[in-house]
Amino acid sequence: MKQKERIHSRNIAIDCYETPDGKLFVEASLADERYVPFFLYTANRVHDPGIIHGMTARMTLSVPDLTILDAEADMPTVPIEECTEARDSIRRLVGMRIRAGFTNEVKQMLGKRAGCQHLTNLIMTMSSGAVQGLWTIMSRLRDEGSGLKQHLDPELLLDSCWLWRSDGPLAERLRQAREQSEGRAEATSQKPL
Repeated sequence: MKQKERIHSRNIAIDCYETPDGKLFVEASLADERYVPFFLYTANRVHDPGIIHGMTARMTLSVPDLTILDAEADMPTVPIEECTEARDSIRRLVGMRIRAGFTNEVKQMLGKRAGCQHLTNLIMTMSSGAVQGLWTIMSRLRDEGSGLKQHLDPELLLDSCWLWRSDGPLAERLRQAREQSEGRAEATSQKPL
């Protein structure tokens, strides 16, 4: 490959935390950086290399249903000051559940004139990170050497990628595990006291 010059990068980082009260806290950052001087058409000026758009978003979610209980965003670096007007659009997500179809709902709710494309992309990436955070909470080994006995909504996994396609082997294993778990729960509930 011929020698190339890096001119732009978008870095997204997501961290998930389990809170003392059993909730999931997700914090994510996005930084768009340009490595060359450029003309910023929206501000009609030349801009030096550096971060052109930087933001941090935070969400608190319930476990295990991933309902968004609180959401906020900061935009310390913006190409033009008017960008910050879209910052509070993230609050519209409060009360929504991260589930199948969430990204389409976010695109419709915060897309186009209703929000910031950078923030919308960050939120959609956060939703995937939140599912992984939930999976980690559910499978985390506790002091007694076992994970939580709550079940994960299979809709979060099915058709999320090639491995989790609804007609694939991982989906079948998940279905079998759920059926076995439900069968054990039913058998336990039918035992005489």
